[in-house]
Amino acid sequence: INYLLAKNYMRSKTFSLLFILIIFLALVLRIYSIDSIPGFNHNGLHAEPLQGDEPTFYELGKHVFLGDGPVEFFIWNLWSHEKVPHLNSFYPPFYPYTIGSLFYLFGESSFILRVFSLVISLLTVFLVGIFGSKIYDKKVGLFAMFLIAINPTHVFNSGLIMKETIFTLLVFIFLTFFYFAIKTNRLIFWLLSGIFLGISTITNYFGFVLLAITIIILFWERRKIKIKSAIFSLILFFIIIFPVGIQTYKEFGTPFHSDLTYYKYTEDYRRSYYEQDHPTLSSFLKSSFSEKVSPRLFGFGRILVTLPRLFTPIILLFVFLSVLFLDRFILINLISFILFVIVLIFATGPSYLIGEKYFILFLPSMLILASVSF
Repeated sequence: INYLLAKNYMRSKTFSLLFILIIFLALVLRIYSIDSIPGFNHNGLHAEPLQGDEPTFYELGKHVFLGDGPVEFFIWNLWSHEKVPHLNSFYPPFYPYTIGSLFYLFGESSFILRVFSLVISLLTVFLVGIFGSKIYDKKVGLFAMFLIAINPTHVFNSGLIMKETIFTLLVFIFLTFFYFAIKTNRLIFWLLSGIFLGISTITNYFGFVLLAITIIILFWERRKIKIKSAIFSLILFFIIIFPVGIQTYKEFGTPFHSDLTYYKYTEDYRRSYYEQDHPTLSSFLKSSFSEKVSPRLFGFGRILVTLPRLFTPIILLFVFLSVLFLDRFILINLISFILFVIVLIFATGPSYLIGEKYFILFLPSMLILASVSF
């Protein structure tokens, strides 16, 4: 008995040591990545960001901090807005309100936002290790944790003022609680899954795709789950997203309006910036068969290139090899991932936009699947 206790103690001690070392590795890589962001050192730690979508999120959060709400003072599409300032029609409000809250607590600074992204990224690494160990075993948890700690895309995003880092964490927590809800049928997990799906959706409208996938899985598992608990979960989800639906309806006449809705009707959305009317379904239907199919085929090709770049080819192979060890967690995550990819192919117009950030939301759970195979 003493031998077994000592052996378990050593295993626990080894696990804790490796856990800490992986967190430290993740921290070092992410600090190096932040230090390498263009302009970070030259413009000063607290300078406003200048590249990509970062300035937009910074401005939205700044106006939340100033009490104006998530509005902007410039116009991308002439057909989209008639006044300035106006509610942003590209991005759901949760992340801008998070930025505004951080500015209120710590003062206006891009450095604070990068530190926040770093903390969220490290928390994701931490939870991959914890959830992987709880669902499977410590070896799976540690290996999955190591994989996400060194993943280039996750490392790079950890220093950006972008919604992808927090959205990835929220989706991972949702998928994990959703699995526990189906497995245990405990009300607390149903409620938590509804809450995190709701917050995910008001962070990125891709959450509605996850909702559709969730409903499909619930229908598939309807004889094994408590329907009332699932309904409570969906009620919580709708309570969380309801204010955003009302706000966007008042502003645009459509709940959860996004300019991105119209982009699937055009091959190049940039051409529509200076047009009087937005792209329409009718104009899309009048286009030739090749004009309809070509962007989707190109999008499929982009996905075939992007996924190996996100996971690396070997890890992606292990993700799909997880079907050999099929259980409920693997099934839920693979179904969600595959359906999401299918929807993306058909719903995305300008396929050249498809990149790693479209799939990073599945990275934590997919790396757990790869670790099971490995």
